[in-house]
Amino acid sequence: MRVKLAGGLVLGLVLAGCSGAAPPAAAPALPPVAQIWPTQLPTPTGAPPAGSAADTAAGDLAAPPAARAGPRGGGPDWTFAVVGDTWKDTPMLRYILHDAVAHHDSLLVDLGDLTPQGRPEQLAEFARLARGAGLPVYAVPGNHDVAWSQNTQPFEQFWPRHQSFDYRNAHFTIADDSAVTFSRAELAWVAADLAATAQPLKFVFVHVPPLMPYPVPAESALQAGGPEFSALMEQYQVTTVFAGHLHAYTRLERNGVPYVITGGGGEPLHVPALLGGRYHYVRVAVQGTTTQETMIALDTVPTPTP
Repeated sequence: MRVKLAGGLVLGLVLAGCSGAAPPAAAPALPPVAQIWPTQLPTPTGAPPAGSAADTAAGDLAAPPAARAGPRGGGPDWTFAVVGDTWKDTPMLRYILHDAVAHHDSLLVDLGDLTPQGRPEQLAEFARLARGAGLPVYAVPGNHDVAWSQNTQPFEQFWPRHQSFDYRNAHFTIADDSAVTFSRAELAWVAADLAATAQPLKFVFVHVPPLMPYPVPAESALQAGGPEFSALMEQYQVTTVFAGHLHAYTRLERNGVPYVITGGGGEPLHVPALLGGRYHYVRVAVQGTTTQETMIALDTVPTPTP
């Protein structure tokens, strides 16, 4: 979708909002996707059929991950991956999962819009892919994932709408703003969750960001609850907030809290590359209580087809 904004004004807004961002990492040299994983994920021998109770339980990854071997060599203590708006089972998503395992990431958080419409069979497909990924995969509900109206709560058959857990010296909070608003009840849950943790690092994951770096006709920031959510992030000194929804990459900061928008996991991009419109995912490196995000560009991975 073409954004009808004056180029100079848009660039100025982006530079003002992203002054603390690290430069994007160079795109890695990638082998052909066909050499990584097959086009279709095979069903494991003896696996239950899609939609069965056992398959549902396998897709529900609410339990904290077991300790994994960290990056080899003299690198960070541990890393994790974040991606958003992956859309469906594509070679790009499979590459991201494969790359996260290859880099010994401890876990991966998908920021929502896992599916085009949130149909039960689409969510079941993503759950099977996550189950065979080789690392724990956590899912944030996106507005597309809760759009299916012919089933009361299909998303909850596979993952909680919100959850939290500790991993090493970090606390992970996955919150639900899939209605493009933060309800009072959800804000109260976030506040109670953050107040209860003593971990030095706090990472919060949502689908819709409370603020946007520039106007985008295709997607908007939270329609309600955004200022209250940001106030909680500041009150509890959250290390980083991760969001998707905008199909691009950018990093902003508000009152000392970094916001990383990473929605380049497979859905059609919203903006040109100049404004962060690149397919990508993010790797977060943790060394003690210091963190660093790196945008991993996927320019050489085949673009998903509708």
